Amino acid sequence: MSDPIVRSGRNPGSRSNDLDRSSEIISHNGVAYFVATPEKPYDPNLDAAQMMRQALEKVEFRLAKLGSDKSDLLLVQIWLRDMRFFAEINEVWDSWVDQNNLPVRCCCACDMGNPDLKVELVVTARARNANALEQA
Repeated sequence: MSDPIVRSGRNPGSRSNDLDRSSEIISHNGVAYFVATPEKPYDPNLDAAQMMRQALEKVEFRLAKLGSDKSDLLLVQIWLRDMRFFAEINEVWDSWVDQNNLPVRCCCACDMGNPDLKVELVVTARARNANALEQA
């Protein structure tokens, strides 16, 4: 039998109802899955680099909840509102990422659900201590 799926935190859905939309972090068989965005409400005055820094802070916080760190990143998908932000976010990424333990990474542009959002990260990482999620 496989390990149970552990879900932690809930992200709210629409303001018009009391339904939640997704889990904050999910862990299964030692692997964690989560999304990181800049701080809400999204500040349209921030540039993509500032939003990227905020999202990466959230990545570090969520990794710590799993007993993990940047060296445990497996895959990071970077979603940009506009590919013109690519060089800007790469500067932030290059100075942040663990150069000795590089994850697989992709970056693409897409329509975002909020016009003020410039970057969103989809993260897959090793969960060193997924049981910590159950206690959180």
